[in-house]
Amino acid sequence: MKTWIITIAVMFAWINVSFAQVIVSGVVKDKESRKELSNVAISVVGSNVGTVTNADGEFTLKLSEEDADKGLLVSHIGYTNIRLSKVEMQSGKKRLTIWLSPYVFTLKDVYVFGGDPIDHFQIRFLIVQIVLRVVIPDRDRIYEPEFHRER
Repeated sequence: MKTWIITIAVMFAWINVSFAQVIVSGVVKDKESRKELSNVAISVVGSNVGTVTNADGEFTLKLSEEDADKGLLVSHIGYTNIRLSKVEMQSGKKRLTIWLSPYVFTLKDVYVFGGDPIDHFQIRFLIVQIVLRVVIPDRDRIYEPEFHRER
């Protein structure tokens, strides 16, 4: 009888340990404006387990121990992605505050022309621009004056 009770107790302890969950909750904010960010994707690294923040920037995610060990990836359009390790998720805080920094991406020049799209002047201008930027990227060296001494 005692062996049955011990066996059942060990099984329940094993079930509780094997199905242990880590609950991660918090809020995601913009680092510059300090405002909450909605629709931020929060997912387990390398898996399809995840969630998104609500309109107030809040989220709650229940993870298995195995998924918690992988860490979280926090991403949003226009912001730099952040990876959180299990240690960072469980840093003694019941509620995380995640700060995302805006990511600024500068585009190259854009040329807009009006009128007939098959204007030969515009086509020649575009070809010259492409040649100067792509084919001859070091074009400033072409026009450097050189001096030679005759012997």
